[in-house]
Amino acid sequence: PFGTIPVFVGGNLKYHMGFSYERTLLKGTFEPGTGTVGSFQYDRFTSSSGLGLSGDFGFFGKLTDALQIGMMFENIKSDFNWEGQKTSYTQDPTTGAETPTGPPQDVTLQDPYPYAVKLGFSAAPSEKNIIVSGEVEWKGGRTMWRGGLERYYPEVGLVVRMGTFSDEVSNEQIWFFGG
Repeated sequence: PFGTIPVFVGGNLKYHMGFSYERTLLKGTFEPGTGTVGSFQYDRFTSSSGLGLSGDFGFFGKLTDALQIGMMFENIKSDFNWEGQKTSYTQDPTTGAETPTGPPQDVTLQDPYPYAVKLGFSAAPSEKNIIVSGEVEWKGGRTMWRGGLERYYPEVGLVVRMGTFSDEVSNEQIWFFGG
């Protein structure tokens, strides 16, 4: 307990195994259809074997019977190494055909998981049949929000839910509703 508030602290150590990875890095300025003569080169890295280790830490506090709060520090230390091959290519500016510029090279690529901090809460007042929850996440210089409301109507056996979250891919706020 932290004073009169029960607080739980935890952590975990994660061991990661990867089976497929591909990454392409452009080294030139290829623009299809421009007819500009230039250097169109890129490196392609492929792997079928990756290993990693990362750790998390967090705490959870029950402020009252109805109000809970938690915070998590994800991937505090993260290492992920892929053993694979890098092949360099040149691309023809008119046709787009790619040609290897040499034999593949054995390389190790480091690609750790990003560090993230999450802060969340849950409020469920007793005898009200309602739950409100929310979370904010800071990762990679971005802030993402999630929130929701759930209301239970026991007399008709119905649960109504609504909420919102920040979509990582489109970077838009998405709203949802369901029952």
